[in-house]
Order: sequence, then structure tokens, then C-alpha cells
Amino acid sequence: MSRGVLVLSYRRPRGVRTLGFLRRYGYTGDWRIVCSDDDPTLGEYYSVHSRGRVIPFRRATIECDYCDLLPFDDERYRSVLPARVVAWDVADALGWKRFALFDDDYDSIQLSSSFSSRRYSLHRIPYFLDRLSELFWRWLESMPSFVLGLSMGQTGDRSYERDSFKRKAMNSFYLLTSRRFSWVGRCNEDVSTYFGEQLRGKIFLQVNYLLVHQSRMMSRDGGSTNLYKSLGSDRIKALYSFLQWPGMVRVGYCASVGRCHHKILAHSYPYVVRR
Repeated sequence: MSRGVLVLSYRRPRGVRTLGFLRRYGYTGDWRIVCSDDDPTLGEYYSVHSRGRVIPFRRATIECDYCDLLPFDDERYRSVLPARVVAWDVADALGWKRFALFDDDYDSIQLSSSFSSRRYSLHRIPYFLDRLSELFWRWLESMPSFVLGLSMGQTGDRSYERDSFKRKAMNSFYLLTSRRFSWVGRCNEDVSTYFGEQLRGKIFLQVNYLLVHQSRMMSRDGGSTNLYKSLGSDRIKALYSFLQWPGMVRVGYCASVGRCHHKILAHSYPYVVRR
């Protein structure tokens, strides 16, 4: 099988909610959990999910652009960035030409009400996620986009109410191993990456009619929660993108998510427009 799902996880061996999400929405393909070798719960990952399903990587050997000078070996500042960077090599080693890169805290997926007045129980559609994944990968192969992503249900961005697609990609990524790009930033790496890469001419697309829901930031132990707490403020997360692109990114309080959030200024890069 030349495709599969990589789930990035850290210190949540018994809390990888995305695996339940995959089963509930009818995914029957291959999957692996990617963990760093410095995860103190790595042995528990092996016992809970089996050694063949867990792929560790050596964090110290992964070269990353963190966009800061924080000490590399300080456990308080562990970032998901190395896991995102190494995912390309993991997929290659598995022989996957197509893969999806997911976080470990997905709960559900729903159809935006803006595109249908009916409420669909997507988990009742047989093999829904199998069909969706195949469709996304075919789309990627038929156009020059580097990423297809699903919209995030918790963000303040309500562009899904008017547009089918938007030039962004956050948290969930459908990818091809032949189309690589560079992740950047200790925090907010998804935003900094999609924004910077698109300024260089690469296309990232978010599909707005499907919304993925996940745990609210800092609501669960493990993952990136310790990093955010160590930095001392939720606004630091968004500042990583602002510091890279100060003329085109703003940081402010977002009522819909209840914390400070980034805002990409309009027309910072070309939009997808309706014909």
C-alpha cells in the first residue's frame, strides 16, 4: 500500500484520540504513530499500540529552523517541529507516495452548514474517511498544490461561510512525498509555513466545507501543552508568525477562540477566486 496516515504524538500513549477518530469515520488504511526518542512514555506507546505501529525518531539529529535561540536540550521547550520535518523521511521509508499528517487530538469531523441545510452524520457513511482521503490525494496529483487541508472548527476564521477553498492549511495535511517544503517555527509552525511558502509561490489549500474538531489548546497534558505553558503566554505562539512577517501578520484577542490569535492581513498573497 503506497499511502497512509502519520499521527504525531508526545506523552499521550493512552490518549491518541485520532486513532478513534480514524476508526469512527471509516478509515481502513495503514497508519503509524510518530514519537521522538526522548519521550519518557515511549515504552508505553509500544505496549499500548504495538512496536510495529510506533515509529521513533532521534530528535537531536533533526535540523530545524526554530526561529529562536531557546536551548535545544531543555525539555520545557520541546516542539512538534522536528516531528513534522522528519515525517517526509518516515513516509518515504514506509514506501508511501501519499500520506496524511495528523495531530493526536482529533475528535470529530462535520460538514459545514454553509454548504448544506441538512445535518449529515458523516461517521454513518460507509468508509467515509477512506473515500475522502482517496479524493484528496487524487486532487493533489491533478493540480500543482503542495497541501490539501481540512478546516479547523475552533478557529475564528469563518471564511467557510463564503468560500469553498482558502489559501491556508492548519493542523491536518494531505501530502505527496514528491512535493516537499520546509516547516519553520517552534510554535505556530503550520501558519508560519503555509504563509511563507505561499509567498514563495507554492500553493496550500484548505477545504472549507469540512471542519475537523480537536481538543482546545492547553486543555490536555502532553503534546505541545508544556511548551505553551513554559513560554508563559498564549500570545507568544502567534508572535512566532508575527516576528517572521511583521508587515502582514497581526496578533490580537480573538473572542471566538477565547485567546490571542494571529490574523493574516487581506491580500498578503493571491487568493482563490470564483470564476
